[in-house]
Parts: sequence; C-alpha cells; structure tokens
Amino acid sequence: MMKLAVTAALLSLATAAQAEDIQLNTPMAATTMIDGPVDMTVYFMEADAGFDVTAHYLARHDSAETNRLQMTLADGDSVHFGLPGHAGTLYTFARDGETVKVSHARTWQQLARN
Repeated sequence: MMKLAVTAALLSLATAAQAEDIQLNTPMAATTMIDGPVDMTVYFMEADAGFDVTAHYLARHDSAETNRLQMTLADGDSVHFGLPGHAGTLYTFARDGETVKVSHARTWQQLARN
C-alpha cells in the first residue's frame, strides 16, 4: 500500500513528456516519460556523491506492480541499459551540470533460433 501511495504522489507531481527524452533541472520535480514501452516517472535529489536519481516504471500493457531503479550520477556520468522483460529499448540516464537527461531509443534485436 505504501508503494502505491508513493507512486501516486509522484505521478501527481509529475509533468508528462511525450518526446523520446526528458530533462530534469530541479531536485524533486518529477517528470513522466510516456513515449515507449513503459511509462517512467523520474526525479532526483542532491546528495554528497552527486544526484540520487530514482525512476518508477510500469509497462503500459501490464497490470504488474510498479518497478523502481536508483542510481547516483556525478557530473558527466551517463549509463545505458535495458529493462528486464522489455527487449528492444535502450535507456540512457545522463547528468550534465545541474541537468539530468533521460532518453530511450528503439534497438534492433534478433532472436536466436535453434
């Protein structure tokens, strides 16, 4: 129940972006990316080691519970990854000064056959 309340609070604070990337410039000002295989709400908080970035995501056509990922980004850091169960999309989280940029790109995939 607590997880649902936190997600609802974040979504109520979030602004929606229908582009392939979002930019965050203010701590605790969440933004939601709704273009792609999952809806993802992202925010950051300032910390001693950098920006603590948190993302809550949910597959658009899935009734499963919300998933969460966290990372700390120092100035100039970037990370690229895929989400479990969502092959074909590459996510990038990058920090440049006081801005955190989150983007996704469709990737080509080929499944192995026996």
